[in-house]
Amino acid sequence: MLKCQRPAHWFSTVMSAKPQLVITVPLVLFGLFRYWYVVEELDGGESPTDALIADWQLLLTVVLWIAACGWALWPGQGLCTVWICSVIGTLRLSWRRITSSMDHEVLGSIA
Repeated sequence: MLKCQRPAHWFSTVMSAKPQLVITVPLVLFGLFRYWYVVEELDGGESPTDALIADWQLLLTVVLWIAACGWALWPGQGLCTVWICSVIGTLRLSWRRITSSMDHEVLGSIA
């Protein structure tokens, strides 16, 4: 016989492994209640895909949830930090190329 774990136990296990995932809880709750509203009040529950595409608030919630999960699950640091570090690294590399080409031009004109 299979034993079902309590949802609270599962929730605490996930949150202790990745506490950053707590930011996704309001998005999930809003998404569930919004879908419930679309199904009950707007009679849009025939196809979940159609309900998602037709309701911009539900679609925005899913996009934000994906972004929040990506940020929380990114190994070591958030996506914004990775993006900022990659931009800074690119700027440093470009600056080194510019300054090294200037040094070659200056040294070439001296000799």
